[in-house]
Amino acid sequence: MIRSALGFALSLPLLITAAIPAQADTRLRVENPNFNTVAVEQDGTSYRYLPVGSRDLPGWSITHGDVDVFGRGFAKAPTGTQALSLNGTTSGTVIQSLETTPGSTVTVRWLQSPDTWSGCPSNNSQVYSAGVTEGPNGPTTELFNPGRPTTAGHWTRAAFTFKARDYLTTLEFASQNGGGGCGPLITNVVAHENP
Repeated sequence: MIRSALGFALSLPLLITAAIPAQADTRLRVENPNFNTVAVEQDGTSYRYLPVGSRDLPGWSITHGDVDVFGRGFAKAPTGTQALSLNGTTSGTVIQSLETTPGSTVTVRWLQSPDTWSGCPSNNSQVYSAGVTEGPNGPTTELFNPGRPTTAGHWTRAAFTFKARDYLTTLEFASQNGGGGCGPLITNVVAHENP
């Protein structure tokens, strides 16, 4: 009986600890995260050109230049999805508003790749920025470089973290590659916040 009471007393702190809820990350809604909601032929080589102001990329607004949406075969993404090239014929910028909690820490993750088109020069720089247009201290952006062009598709993970200032936060991806086409590719954009 003493041994049984002692066992219960020792397990009590574990029960109390388990009852306290941990702060969990909340997944934020990113519309069209894989750029699949635009009609692109799936023949392995096709893409679709979209100019500034186009309404053909649900969830995203093209605010500068132009972009290309690569079909699954052309993108060669490990997720088997389409991808967005941040360069159409020139450097492009896309934005999307996320519903955030002021003061929360938000982490955005995605996959990145250099352009998979064989016509891209091997010395082509494919630098781009990712960030938010508003924050406690103004815009927050970071530069990313997925590497040199490749026909095989070289996908890697990328991420950045920021503090949300408002209930709506504008996520932005912008090519810094001024050399016409052959821009960086992104896909599988996800966001989580931790209050």
